[in-house]
Amino acid sequence: MRVENWPYTNEPMTPAFIRHAYGAASFRIAEHKYPPGTTFPGRTRAAKWFVLAGACTVRRDEEVTVKAGQVAEIDAGDYTITVVGDTELHLMEVWDLRPFMN
Repeated sequence: MRVENWPYTNEPMTPAFIRHAYGAASFRIAEHKYPPGTTFPGRTRAAKWFVLAGACTVRRDEEVTVKAGQVAEIDAGDYTITVVGDTELHLMEVWDLRPFMN
């Protein structure tokens, strides 16, 4: 898993900008909010996770904390997320559908 800071220094990380940057025809986009202390398992295809607020620990082969203003590139597979801190986690997931389109 690779984590980096939001690369668009001239644009705030907002749901509207993420939806605009990743056109609906080629990408699937989901927006989630989770309260502090929440822990849950999941499974995903390769995706980008944009953390708009809060922070979470993602456990896979390694444990990584992703916080507001960061983007994580997630490989396909299982994971467990724990929302850390006192702030609600606001997360957007973006999946690239182009490899599955003919």
